[in-house]
Amino acid sequence: MLKIDQPITRYISVYFFALTALFLAIGISFILICKKDQPEFYEEYKTYLWGAVVCLITPLLLRCVLDWMQSVDWWQNMIYKDVTTYNLCFFICTSWVLILAQMATLIFGLMRMRQSKEIKKARVEIKEIISSS
Repeated sequence: MLKIDQPITRYISVYFFALTALFLAIGISFILICKKDQPEFYEEYKTYLWGAVVCLITPLLLRCVLDWMQSVDWWQNMIYKDVTTYNLCFFICTSWVLILAQMATLIFGLMRMRQSKEIKKARVEIKEIISSS
């Protein structure tokens, strides 16, 4: 039986579901644009790109489900048996995973910057070889 005394948890759950859908749509759009405009980059890093999207939406979806479950009696009884463990797992799964996933996506910028430096260096070397011949 569902409790009606905490309707705010339902609204929070809907909010996190909307964020999940938004992150998923933006992530897929970004990947498709990257695939079209930068096919070499996409082919090299497609696993990381899709992994980043999954890592970004999973905590939000988990938070959506957990907030929705707050209004279910048996779930509340299970949570209140060991609140500390639940809060620790909740914090790690819904906050830290998201933060770490966002930090991991910064690596793409660093990889791209390193690649562009290597390409510029190779072009300079080629120009030097051509000009010396």
